[in-house]
Amino acid sequence: MQIKWIVALVTIWIFGAVFGSIIEGVAIGSFEESTIGQLMSMGALTNVEFFGLKIPVPDMSWLSAIKTMFLWDFGYFEGDWGIIRWLFLVPISVGIGLVLILQFASLVIQALRG
Repeated sequence: MQIKWIVALVTIWIFGAVFGSIIEGVAIGSFEESTIGQLMSMGALTNVEFFGLKIPVPDMSWLSAIKTMFLWDFGYFEGDWGIIRWLFLVPISVGIGLVLILQFASLVIQALRG
């Protein structure tokens, strides 16, 4: 697959996921609970107290927002709309994910060969 096709598909997928996240925030009425709100409020580090010492660890709460965007698990895809999600949107996401993984692996192999 040519790189311009991959870039076009990934761009469309990202715009669709962000647009779905924004619609979800408007539909549920709370920006903080929406997927795009979780992504925008992510922090780099959180402090964990361990025997009186505060140790900075990476904040991984944004991974749930990425999973939600990848699986199109927005609040308005419930009931009959869930069929559209599982028949059309999730297979597209899985395909794009596989293409990205294969392309990344190809780049790593080429870089290692020199």
